Amino acid sequence: MTTFVRRGAIIVSLFLVAVLTSGANLTEGIFYSPITREFGFSRTWGASFASTAHLINGIMLFFSGLLLKRIPTQYLQSVGFVILGSGYLLASLAHNYQTLLAGYSLVGLGLGTVALQVTSPVVINNWFDENKNLALASVYIGSSLGGATIVAVIGRIIVQEGWRTGYRLMSIPMFAMPLILLLFVRTAPPSAPEANQTDVPAEGMTIRQGLATPALWLLVAAFTFYMWVSAAIFFHFVPSLIEHGVEPATAAVRMSMLLLVAIPGKLLFGWLGDRIGVRRSLVSVLTVAAIALLLYAFEYNPATLTIFMVCFGLAYSAPIVLVPMALAALVGKRNLSVFAGIMMVISMIGWGAGPVLAGWLRDHLDSYGEVYLFLAAGLLASAILSAFALRTRCSVRQVGLNHAT
Repeated sequence: MTTFVRRGAIIVSLFLVAVLTSGANLTEGIFYSPITREFGFSRTWGASFASTAHLINGIMLFFSGLLLKRIPTQYLQSVGFVILGSGYLLASLAHNYQTLLAGYSLVGLGLGTVALQVTSPVVINNWFDENKNLALASVYIGSSLGGATIVAVIGRIIVQEGWRTGYRLMSIPMFAMPLILLLFVRTAPPSAPEANQTDVPAEGMTIRQGLATPALWLLVAAFTFYMWVSAAIFFHFVPSLIEHGVEPATAAVRMSMLLLVAIPGKLLFGWLGDRIGVRRSLVSVLTVAAIALLLYAFEYNPATLTIFMVCFGLAYSAPIVLVPMALAALVGKRNLSVFAGIMMVISMIGWGAGPVLAGWLRDHLDSYGEVYLFLAAGLLASAILSAFALRTRCSVRQVGLNHAT
């Protein structure tokens, strides 16, 4: 297989990884209402399954960053998908809280082992000398497309066949994905050092240097706020629409539309990151999304819903592309997987807390509109922290994966 063909195969394979892992993350809100209704859970207890999965995912992401220096990507991700599929099968058999919690724990462990946000920047950075931003954006389009497609399909399946059938269907592609990974994905070209060859020097920060860099921690904090808000919105968006009288199947379609908005956004912000700078792109889109969320929080109507879906759809796609660019430019290749793991494990605290905190707020407030006020404040905090983090780098205007060495 030529290098050109291998690069194309890697992009397609990681694109499929993004499709499935995004589907796993974003269907949690679809399962939320039927499960809480059948078992009689409160909103807080019902959200605890997803939060547990997110926290385990985040912890495992750190270890995946370390393991990636020793274990090739295709093997690491294949094991993750087997665990992920097993978690869905176990959840489909659940008749009590404990079994559901165990199933979601396996889902979180599987997602953390697949570690898309850790493995993709490393693999793309190793295989591509040019157009790295576009290559990474092409991979992450799978997150939006997969989320939109799988949410719509599984949402209809749950309405027609029940949530247990939905879980069983989710497991099928997870068990099939390792075959594609083992055939097509490699961490680095044959001429480059493999993941387990740590004696070959590479440019970039040592772990000690990175941990002592304030810009790294500001970037991590900004990404954590973003993850907190994103998890809360994606988990509670469908239930909030149902609360406003929208039919469950229609609410699932609205969720899919929200995710579809992110598809052009990923390519747009991959391009803008090189043209006008990461700082301007990221801060602007997060601020606009926060304003749109405030409008939606104060008044629910078709106009504010549309504005929110467009603005948040774009905002959701921006950090997924821009933050890895900034991180790679900041720390370099040497320990990129380790720093990506550190960023993800901390930010996953926000991802894990998002659903349960929003559920707790909804249990104690009068409506989801009041919950969204808190989430809008989180987006503004992310924008402010991003502005300070990226200001600390003199080269930030041209930051991007294709500038990382």
